[in-house]
Amino acid sequence: MFSRFTLYIDLLTAQEDYAPILDVIERYTAYCEPITRVLSTGDWPDSKYDLLIIDAMHLPTDSTFLNQLNLHYEQIIVINVDLTPNILSLYYAHGIIRWLRKGYFNVELIALLDTYIREKRRQNQSYLLDNLFNSAQNTIVITDRRGNIEYANPYFEKLSGYSSRELISKSPAVIKTDFHDQDFYRALWETILGGDVWEGIFVNQSKYLHRFYEEATITPIRSPHGEIEKFLKIGRNITRERLLLDELSKEVRLARYVMNALLPSTIENTEIAFDYHITHYNQLGGDFIVFENPIPGKYHFALIDVTGHGVSSALISITIAQMFIDYMRFNPLTSSVDTLNRLLCKLNADYEERSKYMTGIFGTIDVQTGELQLVNAGHLDLLLFRTDGTSERYAPNNMMLGVLENQETVAYTIPLENVRRLFCFTDGLYENHGLDYDETLKKLEDLIGSTDKALLFEKILSEFHADESILDDITLCNIELKPQVLGFEQ
Repeated sequence: MFSRFTLYIDLLTAQEDYAPILDVIERYTAYCEPITRVLSTGDWPDSKYDLLIIDAMHLPTDSTFLNQLNLHYEQIIVINVDLTPNILSLYYAHGIIRWLRKGYFNVELIALLDTYIREKRRQNQSYLLDNLFNSAQNTIVITDRRGNIEYANPYFEKLSGYSSRELISKSPAVIKTDFHDQDFYRALWETILGGDVWEGIFVNQSKYLHRFYEEATITPIRSPHGEIEKFLKIGRNITRERLLLDELSKEVRLARYVMNALLPSTIENTEIAFDYHITHYNQLGGDFIVFENPIPGKYHFALIDVTGHGVSSALISITIAQMFIDYMRFNPLTSSVDTLNRLLCKLNADYEERSKYMTGIFGTIDVQTGELQLVNAGHLDLLLFRTDGTSERYAPNNMMLGVLENQETVAYTIPLENVRRLFCFTDGLYENHGLDYDETLKKLEDLIGSTDKALLFEKILSEFHADESILDDITLCNIELKPQVLGFEQ
């Protein structure tokens, strides 16, 4: 769900233990970025680190020493422990609950670190969610199936005038006015109990009798068994003027800012240069870009175009993008795209009236093997430019995602030799002005072949007059390979 987190780990053990311990830690680099140090006694960090792995021979049975360690580390793992009641009692008294006996097996260390790192991962996600909920400038309320409040964030407390203590276990009816009739609430409950998302506007009243307006969505939350057990309401406070006139509210602008913050950074290193441009039709759009360098010499990228605009399309595109990143860390390109397709098909089956489909280009560049793998899922042609000035078009070799659940994804495999540039785009570039597709491709090939990289996007947008009127999202993605690294001549 969230990106990798940093884990600071110190080691104070016999030299022969370093390699096995580091080997175990390396198993978890998909979840975290471990920063490890090898210490000598007393060389404690200035700030509080996450974990110390220490041999019992370096750990005096002295309360003062153990208290000092607790000031420098959140958790301590002691290895090669003499299993005597006095030693274990001392450790427990100082919060040391993770230890391994003398002659432990490597699988025991794996199990211990697995438990620890999974706990840290849950804590990290919980911390991020808490901060997200507590700092959100939207009302966030979670209720049980009967509608009784189980959580209300600080923004809702401020807006309603009620504290969490006054709200918990109460019905949202505490802020109810006589503005809405029984049919309004009946339709709301029929929608969410039926498993669908309700969207609408509440006219509410605060504890201090001030009327306020909320534009809200209520989403059913299902248990692992598929049963509805809670409801999540996210709302934004609007004035009467915004209700009628201001579709570009502060919250929508904030959501766009957050969406933009999730986009990848541009990259230029000794192997590759990556850049992109996105113009959204309506604050939040269905276009998204992924570019990741998970290990040296390997790059994953995707251009995603979800049908429609607005919050639902943006959320789906962000979700698909994050899942693509996660799956590509462990799976081949084709099976990762297969999984994304099944997810979107299931979403469409569950919410037929809100079906979303997606076209996209998914690829992986492997500098070490000298290969480009490419999946074009119902998208526009990817343009490939070679060092000799020629270009090639890679048309769709798969259907768009979200249509057929059991379709098998196929990929182009392209040698990187003499490849100079990859360029892909979304249809908003030419559909905004009714241009012919083949004419568009030819025009792009000419522009890309004759324009400096620094001016490329500006030149393309200017030539297509895309800055005059935007009727659809526009995304441009440019990837340039450094010839000297890939072993071919410029």
